[in-house]
Amino acid sequence: WLKGRGLSPLEIEPRYHHHKARIMMHNAHIAGEYKGVNVLEAFPLGFAFFCILLFAIPFVKGVRLAFNFDVIYWFGIVPMCAALLPAIFIAGGYLVNRRQAGSTKTGIIIAMFGSGFALLLLGNFMSLNAAKLVTKLESSDCYNLQASSALVDAYAAASDFWTECQTGVDKIAIQDCEGYSEAFAEHKKTWTYLQHCEEQFLCAGWCSSRQPLWILGTSSLDTCNVVIGQMMGEKVKRVSRQLMDWALGLISVASVGFALLLPAFRKAGLDW
Repeated sequence: WLKGRGLSPLEIEPRYHHHKARIMMHNAHIAGEYKGVNVLEAFPLGFAFFCILLFAIPFVKGVRLAFNFDVIYWFGIVPMCAALLPAIFIAGGYLVNRRQAGSTKTGIIIAMFGSGFALLLLGNFMSLNAAKLVTKLESSDCYNLQASSALVDAYAAASDFWTECQTGVDKIAIQDCEGYSEAFAEHKKTWTYLQHCEEQFLCAGWCSSRQPLWILGTSSLDTCNVVIGQMMGEKVKRVSRQLMDWALGLISVASVGFALLLPAFRKAGLDW
């Protein structure tokens, strides 16, 4: 091309090298742009998947614990809300990273540390409250605890209804009695839980030994308050401690990893 313009070899050589250098610089600039775009585009989704894998096991454990029927009855919706927070924090971190990943690390802090602290708070809340509940259910305080006292009264009402229902020689379960639906409507929450306890844990009575009402053909059963107290002490406290250990471990690893990888992130084009 340069020879076609009638230039001498002495004139062609410097122009050729100058033109080649400009092409190389242009190509390098384009490659750098594409490299930066790829990093910024891939980072939000990649980091979100990384967080999902990291928090999958403790998240599932927390959700299963918080949505347990017994946990819901005694502790309400607070554990349920706390158990869902890691998913919300990871989604929020992803949205922040999509918009500002190149200029701020807020998305990482929200996803990693927010999720970790949510699990930590859930585990701590459940561990402390389960320990208190165990102490009261397995002692004379069983009658003094408001929720427990309501179950005592509900069992007494159910026992009276069941006794009036037994007209024949063979005993029948309370749910098979005539008029059970109307009586159940007046004690829906407590009778539902007492039926759950009898059928799930094969226990009878609350704070005192009683005849089983919803199940038949059984005898010498433990009182349901003792069984629930044991379940809270063994299962709930154990899973709660696991959540706390997971949370502390993940927060520690995230802090160290974040400090070590920060220079690499900045080198990759993330202006942190």
